[in-house]
Amino acid sequence: MIRRLIGARATACALLAVVVALAASDTAIADNNNVTNRYPQTVNQQLTATPTALPNVPLDQGLLCKARDTNTGVVWFGGPTLTNSTGLPVYPGAYAPGFAVPNANFVYVYDTVTTDYVDCVGN
Repeated sequence: MIRRLIGARATACALLAVVVALAASDTAIADNNNVTNRYPQTVNQQLTATPTALPNVPLDQGLLCKARDTNTGVVWFGGPTLTNSTGLPVYPGAYAPGFAVPNANFVYVYDTVTTDYVDCVGN
């Protein structure tokens, strides 16, 4: 019986040590990542007739964009080689799918109507 009690205490102490180590490592990981963008970051960009990268905004989780309701043209989303045949069309008032990118400037946009805007939020 004494062996069982000693064994149970040793197991409990070992589990407690693992929990404490995990908690400490989570904190250390968060500190080492130097994450500063835990809050939503917004990007509002007037569009041009040539593909343009969104501004330099570091992100943690990705980006969600919407074409403004007042737009009159189609907003095209894609990468640096974006064209209206390789990009993703997003119509006025519609959302683009989420982009899992580390920075907003990985996403390129354009529209033939240069008074149109795209609004994005990410973190």
